[in-house]
Amino acid sequence: MRGEPRRIPECLMNDGDCLDITELHPYLGRSIGGSTMAFERFVPPRKQKPFMVSIKRTGTLSFDKAVVEAFGLSAASHVALFFDIGRKLIGIRPAEPKEEGALKLSHRARVSSVRARIFFDTYAIALEQTRRFTVARDDAEGLIVVDISDVKRKPGRRKGTASKPAKPAQNPATKTKK
Repeated sequence: MRGEPRRIPECLMNDGDCLDITELHPYLGRSIGGSTMAFERFVPPRKQKPFMVSIKRTGTLSFDKAVVEAFGLSAASHVALFFDIGRKLIGIRPAEPKEEGALKLSHRARVSSVRARIFFDTYAIALEQTRRFTVARDDAEGLIVVDISDVKRKPGRRKGTASKPAKPAQNPATKTKK
């Protein structure tokens, strides 16, 4: 008996009579969708994480693999950046390498990134530390959009708001006589 597998009886015995298992519990043995299986599989719903981009203090934008695949950046070697000053939105679009303003998009195993320090300096966008922002798609403009509305801009004059530059002062020693 030791080497033999144990047999599980096909039904439960009660005084020599076979009991139907549904008599023991009212929920067992009910037909579900044509099947007599009493159990149904529980599959927890998956939480869909929002797509995110990391922006480093140095001005590097980093996209994880899910963002690259979802927004069609996997085949891109370069991107063009746009900025909506009023709403503080960054727009990103795949670009041709020879396109004006195209920045190199570097692909690694788990992340793709673009160095854009000049972009952040031009628009006076300052980050104290690396931050993560949600990413959305603007189908009308054909852009990937990053909302940075909660980031403060650097203090100082903005492009296009400065008055005419003053004439440089002349050194009296180098003044020429007429």
